Amino acid sequence: MITIRIDVEGIQSAQEAITVTPVTPVWTPVQAFDGVRLYNPSADAMTPGAIKLLPYISAGLSYKEIGKALNLAESTVKSQAYRLTSRIGAQSSTTLGVWALLTGTVTVDDVLEVWRTYYPHLVEV
Repeated sequence: MITIRIDVEGIQSAQEAITVTPVTPVWTPVQAFDGVRLYNPSADAMTPGAIKLLPYISAGLSYKEIGKALNLAESTVKSQAYRLTSRIGAQSSTTLGVWALLTGTVTVDDVLEVWRTYYPHLVEV
């Protein structure tokens, strides 16, 4: 996260007006909409393997489909999804998928990429 402060009184140049302060938070609240703040753990708080699951979960694939896509056992997918769900305090993988989209952890383009492969009828070609 970067904090930018612009002071317009008595400035002589744009360089004098801007102060940039880098910050490294343990977690980042993300502005979603209408002032709602969402919990977003730092990327290093999630394993790379677990992060790979998120586009598939957000796209609505079953644990079995995700396992086939990523060459993982269904039980591995379930346990990683459970850990992620627990980490953010969610009750289901549906909530996890929506959370991933709202926080920007997964983008709409990520979901569309999965849909193009697994549910092409949902995506205009």
